[in-house]
Amino acid sequence: MEYTPHARPDLTDTCLPDTRVEIIDSICRWAFGLCDATLQSGSASSSVLWLCGGDGSGKTAIINSLAARFSTLCSLGSIYAFNQGHPAETHPGNVFSTIARGIADYDPSYKDRLVAIIQEDTALRRTTDCKTQFNSFVTAFSTEGGDASGRCLIVIDEFDKSGDEATRGELLARLTEDADRIPPGVRIIVASRFESDIKDALHTNPPGVHVVMMEDIPLDTTLRDIRLYANHQLCGVPQFASDPVLFEQSVERIAQGAGRSFRRAASLCKAAVRSIDPIRALESALNRNERLEPLRAEVLRQQLDLAGSGYPAGEARLHAIFRIISSARDPLPLRVLLGLILEKADDELEEDIFLPRDTAMRLAAVLGKT
Repeated sequence: MEYTPHARPDLTDTCLPDTRVEIIDSICRWAFGLCDATLQSGSASSSVLWLCGGDGSGKTAIINSLAARFSTLCSLGSIYAFNQGHPAETHPGNVFSTIARGIADYDPSYKDRLVAIIQEDTALRRTTDCKTQFNSFVTAFSTEGGDASGRCLIVIDEFDKSGDEATRGELLARLTEDADRIPPGVRIIVASRFESDIKDALHTNPPGVHVVMMEDIPLDTTLRDIRLYANHQLCGVPQFASDPVLFEQSVERIAQGAGRSFRRAASLCKAAVRSIDPIRALESALNRNERLEPLRAEVLRQQLDLAGSGYPAGEARLHAIFRIISSARDPLPLRVLLGLILEKADDELEEDIFLPRDTAMRLAAVLGKT
């Protein structure tokens, strides 16, 4: 059977203790088929939960925390994370076959049924057709003794990195259009950015699918968790730990500067922790972040209009550029800035640039002075 060992992530990359408690507990209750006040009514009967959010919002840490918890409970059937370090090995053509082998290791009875299905069918063992794999391997999972919702959790992370819209279309269809065909003993959590094809598929409200948006997590709880994260990062830095007032002020400035982005908080903390002059380094990083944020918003709104352009990957690319620039220790040369803006955003994309070259030149020049 098609299988890749590169799809299993490092499950130690989880949320810091006492952070993201509400959303993790809510999803756990959903996975066990229990009603939850923080999720919409009817979600308990859904087989697929789609966790959507932007880069740096903390989706992967939440996913890994859930996987680690269910692994401890011996209820983690399989986890599949699309790996940009191994794009040829993690693709839609081996998702359900890799998951099936993971479940077979977890559940001997499923292993027996799987062997019975594939042992005399060489073509089925070797197929990379997503629909065939789903029909043969996922629907083959069942539980004896009635409904056992939550008995087996399957996790799929970074779905948006599974290829372009055409490449992942069949996998997307199986996880949305066929969600109500998933056996009652199985729960599937999918995490991704809210890209246009994913948005279109989920906006039809497919039966058996529940959507959780990271942006719907209350801002006060996100800021609370970022403060805990910043506290954890800075407490080991003597220059901060020795001055309680400076420490609290720095933690708060990191939380406010990060907004909803844990990745941005990590960049700010990293600037301080890795420097021989952490106070100055953090101040510099915060100042860069404060200067770049309104510029980013203005570029998106006036000049690029990427939000409504039909190129969500272009918007994500621009966000990535700003993160690189804001986390750089020294100013980046104009040549490097232009390279960041013009370089290919993804090997799967045919377009070499998302911005007109003259616009890119102006943007690079502006950023070079920021």
